[in-house]
Amino acid sequence: MTHYDKLAQQVMSRCDELGKISQSDENLDRRYLTPEHKQANQLVGEWMSQAGMKTYGKMKRVIYGGVWKARRQTHHVIC
Repeated sequence: MTHYDKLAQQVMSRCDELGKISQSDENLDRRYLTPEHKQANQLVGEWMSQAGMKTYGKMKRVIYGGVWKARRQTHHVIC
């Protein structure tokens, strides 16, 4: 398995994991500011931290993350 295959497998696995966080068992239903929304944001925040990103957010409604080097932000992701 190549490096890219492993990364692709990780992405798909994480999509599956996020897809399980839903208010409904029949379809994906994750509404804004619900417990499921908070749970998904926490999970994505953990993944971002594991990747070396610094995360912050306004009352956990939205997660912002980035990689900073020498006081300069080089990447920025909003989830």
